[in-house]
Amino acid sequence: MNGALAKYGNDHYVTQELNHLQSEINCCGVKNHTYWEKHLGNGNYHIERDAKVVPNSCCHHQETKDVRNDTHLVCQKPFENGCFDEVHSRVSKCSTWITIGVTIEAFFQAMGMVCAFLLAKMLRWNKSLRLVYRSNLLNEFNTSE
Repeated sequence: MNGALAKYGNDHYVTQELNHLQSEINCCGVKNHTYWEKHLGNGNYHIERDAKVVPNSCCHHQETKDVRNDTHLVCQKPFENGCFDEVHSRVSKCSTWITIGVTIEAFFQAMGMVCAFLLAKMLRWNKSLRLVYRSNLLNEFNTSE
């Protein structure tokens, strides 16, 4: 994720994806908004006290200040959560649900195999009973003659 921040602004695809990620899950930077200072800097711009230079996607739109260009804004309160923790949390939740789903599917597969085995065993047992019954009938018929 740090590598993506370094490519921000230079690689259109990375810029677009980071903006989408930050705006969709309301996060900013890797761990927090200060990660952007290394890549965008706060030194060359006159900003109000406690304002931060962050990408547009990092800031609540109603709180934006002094548009610098179409990509970066100076804002008083960027999103507080870092994207790494948010993405990690969402991936963990999804992987938990996927694991639960796969486990349930495996359970039903195993139950299907058990049912198929029991059905085959029952059919074989019925066939054996029919053979024994026929054999007994033939024996009775032969002994009665």
